[in-house]
Amino acid sequence: MTWGAGGSTAELSLDLALHAHRTGHVSNMHLTCTNMEKDGDPIKGVHDALQACLDGGIRNIVALRGDPAEGQEDWKASDGGFTCALDLVKYIRKTFGDVFGISVAGYPEGHPNRISELKPEEVASMSDAEKGRCCTHDGVTYVCKDDDYKKEMDYLKEKVDAGSDFIITQMFFDAEVFKLFVKDCRAWGINCPVVPGLMCINAYAGF
Repeated sequence: MTWGAGGSTAELSLDLALHAHRTGHVSNMHLTCTNMEKDGDPIKGVHDALQACLDGGIRNIVALRGDPAEGQEDWKASDGGFTCALDLVKYIRKTFGDVFGISVAGYPEGHPNRISELKPEEVASMSDAEKGRCCTHDGVTYVCKDDDYKKEMDYLKEKVDAGSDFIITQMFFDAEVFKLFVKDCRAWGINCPVVPGLMCINAYAGF
C-alpha cells in the first residue's frame, strides 16, 4: 500500500493495509519520511504509524524517503525528523527489533535525483553500463553516470546492512538492466533477495 506523496494518503494507506490483512492478504505497507516526525500525531508520527501496523497485525514495511511534499520541488526533512530511508530503517530496528520485515528501494537505472542530462560529446563516451541505463527523449539523452551509480550502490549497501531484509526495485523497461543490477548488488556484498518492481498498466497514459 503506497503512502502517497508527502504522506498525503497516510490515514487511507493504513486503513487499506489493515483491511487487506483482516481479509486474509499479506499487507506490505509503504512508510516514508516526508512530513513525518518521530513522535506526534497518530497518523503523521513514524512511531505511531508503526505501532498501529504492529497492533493491527501488519508485519511488512517498505521504508522509503518519499517524494517531496505537495507544492515542493525539492525534498526536505521535517524539523527533528528523518533525512533518508536509512534513518527510517535504523529507527525501526532500534525501536521494534526484528518484529517487522523491512524492504527498501533499489534503482536499476539510477535514482531520479542522480540522472543527468548529457551533452552530445558525453553521449559518445558513455560506458557500456551507462548505455544500458540511459534513455533518450526528444533527442536528449539522460543517464545515471557510473560515479553516481556507485554512490547509489554504496548507499543501498548501508540500508541493507542497517537491517533491510530485501530490495524492491523501481520500475524498469529492460530486463538486462535489472540482471546487471542484481549482479552489481552481489559484487557490493548485498546478498538479500532483489524483487523486480512491477506496475500493472491500466491506461495508455500510465504506460
